Amino acid sequence: MPAVNYSTIAALAAAGRALRGYNDAFAEECLALARKSYADERQVSGTVDGPEARFLPGAELSALVQLLISTGEKPYADRFDEVLWPVLEKAPVFVLPTAVRAIPHLDAAYKARLRPHVLKYRESLDQLEKENPYGVPISTGGWAGNGGVMGFATTNYHLHKAYPD
Repeated sequence: MPAVNYSTIAALAAAGRALRGYNDAFAEECLALARKSYADERQVSGTVDGPEARFLPGAELSALVQLLISTGEKPYADRFDEVLWPVLEKAPVFVLPTAVRAIPHLDAAYKARLRPHVLKYRESLDQLEKENPYGVPISTGGWAGNGGVMGFATTNYHLHKAYPD
């Protein structure tokens, strides 16, 4: 399952950063495994179809942003750029959190190119304010979608930091 593999790659790359200075050998092992796994996954993930295929770009973007943050290497930035924009056009709410996470690690042109998508997202927030007095996405399932509310809050926080106006 490539989407799960990409999520694991993202976790390994992030763990490599978190472990630096505490257990450097393990940090390097995590990052090396993330790099190798990403290269291996790229060899096979293009053949995925069916229901899982819709999750693949978002999962790959998560892996790419974590690899980019961990390494600063251009091939990860280039692939991130290649995958992001078509997905952002189709399903912005799912990849906007990842896109904004990449801002500090890419150039000013990236931030400028992302801005219209952020403005479009901001317009969608106006509808939420009409749906409930809290202006947050509340689901009707169990726990009122509290994970979604928390994700919504952190996404908006990062977007506001990047685009305070």
